[in-house]
Parts: sequence; structure tokens; C-alpha cells
Amino acid sequence: MSGTTPVLHPLLHLLVALFFLNSYARGRSTHLCERPSSCGNFPNVSYPFRFKGDPDNCGNANYELVRQNNRPMLSLFPGKWYHVKAINYSDHTIRLVDVGVHEGNCSSLPLHSLSVDNFTSDYNIGAGHYKLSSFLWEHTDAALFVACEKPVISPQFVDVNNASRDCSINRDVLVGSSSSHDHDRQRYSYYIVPGDMRAGDLADRCRVDKVFPTMPRLRRGSRDRDINGKNPEPKNNLSLAEVHKKLEYGFLLSWDSILCEDCTGLGRCSFDYGYYKVNCNMRPYTCE
Repeated sequence: MSGTTPVLHPLLHLLVALFFLNSYARGRSTHLCERPSSCGNFPNVSYPFRFKGDPDNCGNANYELVRQNNRPMLSLFPGKWYHVKAINYSDHTIRLVDVGVHEGNCSSLPLHSLSVDNFTSDYNIGAGHYKLSSFLWEHTDAALFVACEKPVISPQFVDVNNASRDCSINRDVLVGSSSSHDHDRQRYSYYIVPGDMRAGDLADRCRVDKVFPTMPRLRRGSRDRDINGKNPEPKNNLSLAEVHKKLEYGFLLSWDSILCEDCTGLGRCSFDYGYYKVNCNMRPYTCE
């Protein structure tokens, strides 16, 4: 019996090594699907994204999307869903719109408030798979939905109360989003796109009910251009329809963290928007 021991030991070592090598290969080949996934207007959804129900070797489970009514959806937080409007594989961003916002329907409100308080000091959100990079953080604006006890006359306050002339809005839908203890008295509802507005500029007896991220104009050097590269829109005197268009467009989050899983050190990355490449912050070389 002792004569077989030297033979069994190398054989066992080989089997164990093959097992872990195979497991490692499976884990590393999650981007090698037979074909990209598709859903509606998204014919080529590829790594790191996957859809629920896709083969195990497709995509990364942390970037799983869900198909609903032939539209891809993403949950940033449990029970808080967003429609996926675009996935950019060049600058590693995803554009999201709250499921409560319906295109062309100004009476539709985002269901989920999302503000800077939802992000960590590293700009991460939720479980940390998505984030606002420093570039996106600088160029992300917000629309505030506020309820006031008295009418407010200000170019920064977009009047919801008489908005039927703007886009056939049902005011009761918007006012109904306020807290229940407000229903026993008159409330006046407004959108605010603050821009450079300070907290002290908020009118007396107004309360911020919800905060919604939006994409504002982006500054490129000394020339201002909006998200479509066109002339910038004025931040004051916006109509309700224009504010709602911003909500319909949505906001951007970065998913470049997945690209740095192979980085040494702390595995933290930065994205060079000038050259569209990812760099390890802890090493002078590009992440592979």
C-alpha cells in the first residue's frame, strides 16, 4: 500500500490544480458569450452587462439588467428601478431615467429621490458598482420639486400650479406627491433647476420634497455647450415642458470600476476622458 502513495499524491495535486484552474477560467471568461444579449432598441448588450436569465458565463452578476416590456431596466437600490436609455462602451457610462417619468407626459414624476446624500465620498452609489466620476459629478445638475405655503414669483421657480397651459398637466398628480400632512392646506408646487442657486435662495416656507439628477450643459473650455453639443439653454425662465425634457433625458453614471478588478494595490481607477482610457491610480500603467 505504501508503494502507491508517491503515485497518488502527484495525481491528487494534479486533479486539485485542474479543478481550480477550470474554476478560475470560468470566472475569467464571463465576457466570452456566444453572442451579445439584446432587448428592444439594445441589440448588442455585452460585458460587463447581462440580463437576468442569461447563461452564467455571460456578463457580471453585479451588472445584471432586467427585461420588462421589451425595455432594459436597472435597480440601483432594492425596489428602485430605472429605465436604461443608453450604454456607452467608449466612456463607460450608462444613462438612466426614473421609471416614473413618461416621455411626453408632463404629469409624470420621478418616483425616487436621488441626491448627493445617496453617494459616498468616493462618488459610489448603492453597492458601489456604479458611481459619479469626478467629471460627471461636476457636470450633473438637479431638479428640485418643492412645496410652498405661499405663491412664489421667481424666474428660478417653474410654476406647476398653472401648468396646464404648458403641457396639459394634471396638477393633482404633482401635489399628491407631497406628504400627507400637507393635504389639509393649500400647497403651491414648483420645480427648481438651481444651477448656481444657494440654499439661502430657497423661498421662505418652501420645503424640498424630492431631488432628481439631470444632465445640464457641459462646459468645454471657454465655450459652453449642452449635452448635445448645441448652444446652452438658459437656466432661468424654463418652462415645465423643458424641465420635464431634462428628466426624460435622464442622468449618467459611470461603470468603469469593473475595468480595474485586475489592478494591483487598492484597485482604484481613474478614467481619462481626453484619451478614453482607464488608469490605475496606484500604478503608472493602464489597466488591462
